[in-house]
Amino acid sequence: MDIETANQDPVRQASEEDLRGILAGDFGSTVTLVRNYGDRFEAVAEPGGGYRLTYYDAVSGRRWAALEALSLDQLKEAFCDYFQGNWNWHGRQTWRPIELV
Repeated sequence: MDIETANQDPVRQASEEDLRGILAGDFGSTVTLVRNYGDRFEAVAEPGGGYRLTYYDAVSGRRWAALEALSLDQLKEAFCDYFQGNWNWHGRQTWRPIELV
């Protein structure tokens, strides 16, 4: 899995330790996990604080956005869960589809 951020060069074939290090530092306004087969899990800083999650499912070609913003601690938990291949991050949010044009 690759890690892309607003403030750093991409980390290719990242480890969980790489992810934890990035989340502990200043990653900027965005952080994205990219799976080798195209799935993407992204957090973008909200102007009023917190982070908004989106994910792209490469198999279906659909993109989804979380309705509620997350705190930094919640973001860290969700990203580590996703990185480990778990789906707890998904069940903790309400998602809406994003229409791609």
